[in-house]
Amino acid sequence: MKKIFAIASFIIIFTMAFSTAQVFAATDAAPKEDVILDRSGPNPKAGEQVDRKATQMAAKETQAEVRATEKAERMEAKLAGKKYHFRGEVTEVTETTLSVALKGGGDEVFTLTDATVFKIPTLGQGATWEELNVGVQVMVTAVNPAEEPVDTNATVTVTEAPTVDPSATPVVVAGDYTAVKVQVIPGKPEKIHRVGVVTEYVAGEKIIIEGKDGELYEFELSETTKILPEERVDSLVVGAKVTIISRRDPTGGLLAAQGIVVHPEDEEEGEEAPTP
Repeated sequence: MKKIFAIASFIIIFTMAFSTAQVFAATDAAPKEDVILDRSGPNPKAGEQVDRKATQMAAKETQAEVRATEKAERMEAKLAGKKYHFRGEVTEVTETTLSVALKGGGDEVFTLTDATVFKIPTLGQGATWEELNVGVQVMVTAVNPAEEPVDTNATVTVTEAPTVDPSATPVVVAGDYTAVKVQVIPGKPEKIHRVGVVTEYVAGEKIIIEGKDGELYEFELSETTKILPEERVDSLVVGAKVTIISRRDPTGGLLAAQGIVVHPEDEEEGEEAPTP
């Protein structure tokens, strides 16, 4: 009887212990399942990070485009303002154009504007186009303005060439370059003697003579102009034969007389006064 009671008690205790273990196992498994479900749900912070990165990328792309555009504009402005240098002899000058026979050969017509600077050694940098003489050597600094873009879809209409009146005065058309600065290149002044007959004389201002070649030559006079010999000062009148001593202005300006030698009235034809 005691054995049967002991066996029954053991079975009951074992059964209770097994049931308790099952309950604890089920309790441990449930929270783990809940954690897994929570991790698999949406994360609001992750979405904000994605949006922020997308915004940053867009901003960087915009900045890159702006920098590329600014660089292209700077390059375009630099090319449009690139300066070219030409050297040659002035063949014609007007208010709007300057024609130059280039030193290396060929001719070029430059556009002159209100901003074009003229520099003539005898006049300084405040000179104008009117004081630029034909025949002088110049250095022209010019730019080639940016050309207008060509519309490849535009329709070009070809017409007959207009009839040209041969008696009409030719029109000088400016070339591709706009002159920024025109600087006269002075050479070494050349001393010259000009013999002729006085056709006009204004003491202290000017004297005009007719040379042996029949051409008229004008010279500026100043307080330093010497009249030689001194005893013939009063003989310096229209009709008198004289020799003008001058230095050729390398900038092409009006010649200035340094001295005037008055020939004697009874001088034989072909005889010239001595050089002082």
